[in-house]
Amino acid sequence: MTPEILTALIHDCKVEVQITWNDEDTDHRIINHIKNGVSRLKRVCGVEDTDFLSGGKAHALLLAYVR
Repeated sequence: MTPEILTALIHDCKVEVQITWNDEDTDHRIINHIKNGVSRLKRVCGVEDTDFLSGGKAHALLLAYVR
């Protein structure tokens, strides 16, 4: 996963759970959840990294996983 995709997903996840502050520990936990969710969804659904940014089902499932 590219740093650009990860940065965009961190932002989307923080908006989803209404996190408005910047904190390294919080960001680290979110990054771990994103990486675990992406790995799981790729294994189960066969999606690509870029599918998580398109706003479709993969994106919604990842946000639900992180939430």
